[in-house]
Amino acid sequence: AFMARAATLESASSVATTRTLPENGDATRTLHGRRGFTVAVVAAITLWGLVPPILGLQQMSGLTMYSNAELWGPGNHVLVPTGLLFNAYENTTGPFGGGVVRIDSTDAPAFIGLIRDASDLLPSAAREALLANGAKERFYFSHYVDRMYAGREDELLPTPPTPFAPFAVPAFELRRVLAMARAAGDPFFVTYTRLSSGLPTTAWRQHRGAAVTVRVRDDGRETCRAGGAPCAADELALLEAPPAWLP
Repeated sequence: AFMARAATLESASSVATTRTLPENGDATRTLHGRRGFTVAVVAAITLWGLVPPILGLQQMSGLTMYSNAELWGPGNHVLVPTGLLFNAYENTTGPFGGGVVRIDSTDAPAFIGLIRDASDLLPSAAREALLANGAKERFYFSHYVDRMYAGREDELLPTPPTPFAPFAVPAFELRRVLAMARAAGDPFFVTYTRLSSGLPTTAWRQHRGAAVTVRVRDDGRETCRAGGAPCAADELALLEAPPAWLP
């Protein structure tokens, strides 16, 4: 897809600049301008597709879409690091602070939507091909879909209920989705455990740590407990949501 975009832009710039070729036949300047335009556009696309995932700012519309690269935690790419901001600010309370957490249990639709099985939204031929090639029954999660349709969920096609299973997200995402759950105005709870950024993804399911539970009741009262005791003021769940200008 990346190369196709570049080729399309190259062709478009070629057509545009050919039409403005000077009458005196001096095409050198036009040719340089066309090449400069193409190089600038390709560079911008490359920066957009590669740099944000490295920093931890982008999981959607990046060049990592089909690479199976881990975009936070220790990472699994041989050469290119990912999630640098989450790792660098793991022990802070800023927008990128908190590292990675495991969502152990929840009944909040905002969180469940991150792991909702949307396999039924795929064409039947695609599902059959995936299953025939060894894919598990749950192979298409609606994280991207739910993110794009936030606020207009009624436009989504219905899917069967998805059994809950623990999953890991950056603390950035925990705080963002918590804000969404609170804004919905419905009672909910979520229990999570903080993970070390250096913990391999193969070990995060078995990690044992102090669980934190946030509970919002019918009357709007909210409680937060960590390891059985009231949460400290700097607990992740009590920090402000990331600013809206961040992804």
